[in-house]
Amino acid sequence: MTEKRHAPATERNRDAILDVLKDHLPAHGQVLELASGTGQHAVYFAPRLAPRIWQPSDLMADNIASISAWTKEMPCETLRDPIRLDASDPAWADGLLKSSPTITAITAINLIHISLGP
Repeated sequence: MTEKRHAPATERNRDAILDVLKDHLPAHGQVLELASGTGQHAVYFAPRLAPRIWQPSDLMADNIASISAWTKEMPCETLRDPIRLDASDPAWADGLLKSSPTITAITAINLIHISLGP
């Protein structure tokens, strides 16, 4: 059984978000996506935003499994494997500061709307 999950809202909002990212992201470097959720944004954005490297992350194990399933189904050389990251930990960025290429942008697409609650 696959771990891949699907969020219909991702397909509705991905092109609008992509347009904003194209206008505002640095031309090169690594984009860290906090709270990547299902992984659908990661596999959609990575090839469309190359040569930037897309680094998905999430705190929840079921989300990491879903992201991994999506990345296996839709591989891209500018898409990294997901990492477990707890953005509420004060030291969350410590290990990432030495990543290569340098993280030049952070997105929090899913994190923001989840944080707002119902």
